[in-house]
Amino acid sequence: MRIDVDKGKIEIGEQASSADFKNGRTKPVTTLEPETAALYGDKIGRYIQDSTLTPDFPETAGIVRAWWAEAFATPIDGVVSFDPVALGYLLKATGPAEVPDETVEVLGRTIHVLKQPLTLTADNAVAFLLKDVYDQYTIPAQQDAVFALSTHAIFDALTSGKAEPKALLESLTRAVDEGRLMYQPSDDEQAKLIGESRLSGRMPTSNADTTMVGAYVNDFTEGKLDYYLQLDMAATSTQCSAPEKPTFEVSATITNTLDDQQAADLPRYVAPARYFKKGVIATNLVVYGPVGATVTKVLVDGKEVKATAKPHLGRNAVMVPLQNKPGQKHALTVQYEGAAGEYGPFEVRHTPMVRQTPVSIDAPGCMTTD
Repeated sequence: MRIDVDKGKIEIGEQASSADFKNGRTKPVTTLEPETAALYGDKIGRYIQDSTLTPDFPETAGIVRAWWAEAFATPIDGVVSFDPVALGYLLKATGPAEVPDETVEVLGRTIHVLKQPLTLTADNAVAFLLKDVYDQYTIPAQQDAVFALSTHAIFDALTSGKAEPKALLESLTRAVDEGRLMYQPSDDEQAKLIGESRLSGRMPTSNADTTMVGAYVNDFTEGKLDYYLQLDMAATSTQCSAPEKPTFEVSATITNTLDDQQAADLPRYVAPARYFKKGVIATNLVVYGPVGATVTKVLVDGKEVKATAKPHLGRNAVMVPLQNKPGQKHALTVQYEGAAGEYGPFEVRHTPMVRQTPVSIDAPGCMTTD
């Protein structure tokens, strides 16, 4: 979606779905960073849906700019990422958003987009936009129309001026802190001002201000099953108790919260069962260590496995594919050894999930953030 801002007036411009771009191309839409392509494959630039594989938002923003320039040729001053959970936060400040109905051409027929009146609230927006819409609307073109109308309704609620300023600020701050709201401007001065803040979507380039480790979830089921995935994190650091040769351990556990009956009842668009049995959630789980740290051991469910660490963003990253049947869970643990040096407060980051992610940190003697 393009948003136009002119002398204080804010309007929605073009809206697009993944079908509006030339996906499945033989070559990436733009030149990729070699380390990014080595870790995630060049599909990150061949399918717009995969442009978010990297946890580095400036990389994603550059790829999306290239897609947009090719499809619409309109200049872009900045790229913003805002997820449905963050939209739910916004609705706490704006109040409910009434979604208007329209007619649309679907398979040669003119139909009403909405099957029934729709009001989005802080309580129902996430479930509707990530789950219920696929239950109620089975035609992808109609789903896209519902998303477009919902976006307009929330945008109108936000720009109406009715939102309580303090509640709006709290909602936006929470979204930034959780990595759900990110912004990457084209203007260099703006980029310098944002720096490596959470709003920028950048990983810290050193350990001096914050010693960051992370785990990132990339679905390759080719469905809409992340709604049913639970992520739990645990991390340890000896940077304060053994600063000359610190060690770090990052553990990410992913659980498929579906049961067999729920999996069987899922719409085909949500669980297409092309490459995996219906209800299986296939995930590339990627763990990043601190800047400059080397991998010493990789374990899956407590058993050591062979996995190749690859350099990315000044860190060593380990990617392991995991498959979870309904009710199943798997844990990926990566141990690191850091070099002697300056280490800031220990911090754990992760893909912002639909469900809240519990984070356990054990760093004796250290200040920690999560």
